[in-house]
Amino acid sequence: MSKMMKRADETDGGKVAPRRGGLVGRTLWAIAGIMFGVAVAAWAGGHLDPYTAKFSGVVSGIQHASSTVQDRITNARASARNTGLTQQVDARLRQDKAIDASRIEVSVGEEGTVILQGSVPDDNDKDKAATLARDTRGVSRVIDHLAIPPKPRVIATGPAGSESLPSLSR
Repeated sequence: MSKMMKRADETDGGKVAPRRGGLVGRTLWAIAGIMFGVAVAAWAGGHLDPYTAKFSGVVSGIQHASSTVQDRITNARASARNTGLTQQVDARLRQDKAIDASRIEVSVGEEGTVILQGSVPDDNDKDKAATLARDTRGVSRVIDHLAIPPKPRVIATGPAGSESLPSLSR
């Protein structure tokens, strides 16, 4: 094998030298160099005003794209946080055997606000559900929209075969 064709580990005594740069690093340095060159050229003379305007447009476009990406990342994080909080509260409600949580729906609004919707059999279950949600880590407040269905009414009728019904007025 000729000296030109030896591998890096053979010429360095078995040590492989790390690669420096890479495609991303070279691209970033190239962009930085172009931006620096345009900035220096714009500073150097007034005859480069068309390039300065184009450079400013590119910079504002990059800033807009960056803020859009940041907004989407923030929204995705909030959505993931809300989903996790919804699952935590829902799990706490379902695991507590003292309440019937089968008809409770949990959703999370902004900044850790938990919204409880649905129906529960009585006041004790309603209070317990709100307490469990409030005591979950990450919950800042609870909005309780839980309903307690009314007890069924029993209305007595007259004797069998009777033609007239009792008067409801007093």
